[in-house]
Amino acid sequence: EDERFFVEDLSRRLLDFLGSRTLFPHELLALADTAERDGGLEQGAADRFLELATSAFALSPDPVDRGWYAELERVSSVAADIGGVGSTHINHLTPRVLDIDELYRRMGAHGIEMIDQIQGPPRWDGPDILLRQTSFRALAEPRLFREGDGRVVQGDLRVRFGEVEARGVAPTPAGRRLYDRLLVEADNRSRNRPDLPREDVLRAVWEEHLPRTDVDMARSDLAYYTFAVRADRPDGAPPGDLVTLLDDGWVDVTPVVYEDFLPRSAAGIFASNLSGESSADASRTSAPRDRDWLSERIGRPVVDPDELYAHQRDASLRAVAAALGLERIALPG
Repeated sequence: EDERFFVEDLSRRLLDFLGSRTLFPHELLALADTAERDGGLEQGAADRFLELATSAFALSPDPVDRGWYAELERVSSVAADIGGVGSTHINHLTPRVLDIDELYRRMGAHGIEMIDQIQGPPRWDGPDILLRQTSFRALAEPRLFREGDGRVVQGDLRVRFGEVEARGVAPTPAGRRLYDRLLVEADNRSRNRPDLPREDVLRAVWEEHLPRTDVDMARSDLAYYTFAVRADRPDGAPPGDLVTLLDDGWVDVTPVVYEDFLPRSAAGIFASNLSGESSADASRTSAPRDRDWLSERIGRPVVDPDELYAHQRDASLRAVAAALGLERIALPG
């Protein structure tokens, strides 16, 4: 439906193709409905559910229509991956790691071809924010293709890759705005100094503009944290504001982990694994997509992640206030 990528005829044919697919068998959907209604499945039904679910995401042995796949690939490799085959599959899995730089180094040392760089914020000696991601390049896997003359031949496709991530603290809206400004600053510096590694430019910008400790991040209201009363807190009457509680050693901080998506980093991952450039007509209209549209499509509300992060922070502050005999604790600003 995005006219920048899909002309009317191709859009119609693609929607017809997608509408003709049956990605999940009726039995699987019925078992899913039963599990949701009853809060689970009996052992036999659960085993059958797992069998059907994993089969639904396996690479199909059916031949891929070479001409149709190539037509979509001229628009985008992502379009071909999604709409060029009659089934679906898991594109990638993303385990979380503690030291993504060490993983990147060791995988390369084992001869695994990695993408050019780790995506996202830089490694530095302050708090990690948002998330950092990297992956090994998509592997060429054997697939059958149906040619225009009906022949079925052996070929390969690069569609599945392994991604890893290291997650940091979730930024507040103010912290996210600062992060976006820092990216712009890093982009400008990189244009002026193309000889400098991108990671070094990012690190320099981070060191100039971000607090070096979690406590200072919390004091500046740049990230979400939960709080707990310290066992070695001072004597006397506690202050009623968070900044003073932090400065005077009344509470400890624990980062709230960022659990959302980071579009620019993910785009870097996908771009590094695509087989070609996308083709778009910027003069045409894009398809409007927002949270309300997504909620309607999936039949469930999509929660604002900031509300979830703030709920964790606020619940911990209420517990601190109760423990210290305070009516409430004032946030920074």
